[in-house]
Amino acid sequence: ELDLSRNSLEGSLPSELFLLTKLTSLDLSDNAILGGIPGTVGKATSLAVVNFSDNKLASTLPPEIGYATSLVTLNLANNRVIGSIPSEIGKLIDLKVFDVRDNELSYELPTEVGNLRSLNGFYLQNNRLLGPLPSEIGQMSNLKKWHMSNNHVFQQIPPSLYEGNSLRNLEELDLSYNLLTGDTSDGANVGLFSTKLTSLRLNNNFFRGTHAIVDELLKLSSLEVLDLSSNFFDGVFPRSMFALSNLKELKLGNSGLRVYGYFSNLVEILPFSSLRELDLENCRGLSGTIPSEINNMIHLTNLNLRSNQLEGSIPTEVGTMVYLQNIDLHSNYLSGRIPTEIGKLSNLQKLIVGNDYNAWRYKLTGSIPTELGNLVNLEMIDLYNNDLTGLIPTEIGKLTNIKVLRLSKN
Repeated sequence: ELDLSRNSLEGSLPSELFLLTKLTSLDLSDNAILGGIPGTVGKATSLAVVNFSDNKLASTLPPEIGYATSLVTLNLANNRVIGSIPSEIGKLIDLKVFDVRDNELSYELPTEVGNLRSLNGFYLQNNRLLGPLPSEIGQMSNLKKWHMSNNHVFQQIPPSLYEGNSLRNLEELDLSYNLLTGDTSDGANVGLFSTKLTSLRLNNNFFRGTHAIVDELLKLSSLEVLDLSSNFFDGVFPRSMFALSNLKELKLGNSGLRVYGYFSNLVEILPFSSLRELDLENCRGLSGTIPSEINNMIHLTNLNLRSNQLEGSIPTEVGTMVYLQNIDLHSNYLSGRIPTEIGKLSNLQKLIVGNDYNAWRYKLTGSIPTELGNLVNLEMIDLYNNDLTGLIPTEIGKLTNIKVLRLSKN
């Protein structure tokens, strides 16, 4: 075992390093190593763990990597590795962790990845990978974590990935920020959801349809994270999903899904103790008032209720939600004053209560609370198009982190 991590090492990898035939673990992470991985890596037949993450490697992944057949962990995260993933990667049949996140890899995934049937963790996020997903991924039956966000993958998810419950051990799935399409109304694309899933992120794609995906979601009782935002679904999101006891993040904003009923009724069933982020932007049917009981969600950091039909005042109890970082209530039917209690939210970074409606009865009134000057972490205040009066508090001048201050049309 050789561990030289976090030593500010520079220069390139010596080819002789991989001729140490009895070396089982090589950790050079968090240095400043340049160049590429030499072809002699294929001679390191005893090497089980390679960690070159957080360096400045800037070459292709050599095909000789396929001859390092003892590899169990290959971590090249956060480098500048370019080109394609070589097809020879499929020879690493004992590989359990393949981490190439945060690089500049491109082209399509090779079909040979389907041979990695021992793989538990598949981390490809933040690259430039493109093309359709290979159907052979459906052979990776031991896969638990698959993260592929922020690439250029397009077309539909191939049937082999959801037929026969092929990815039955999957616990985390993140395909967000891609170009994936497909109509889920007929059941296509949805059997991919293993009942073991705790985190599901499909946001910022081009999925459409709804009823089949809803049926599948209802089976996911262990979900902690659900993000379907920014898609083209069509239908009603089931009320029962709001009651999942382990839910930490629920994001449906601009998904096309509708949430009917009074927001106060949803607040009653949401998991108070676990929920951290709630995004119901533009859910087309969410109405009623913001209840005082919202402060029962004591760990909430992000609250996005933009572009709904909420009315009445902002409850003063919001001021007790001390972990809040972002509040977005833009374009609802709110009225009344901005609660001075918001000045107690020391972690708040964004306060967005602007308005795109011109009806006088849907305006916030009164003065801008001087207490906002206490919120030293504020980066954005949007009070646009309300009916606020009085002077702009001098205390606003204390907010040295402010980037956006929008007070027009008051």
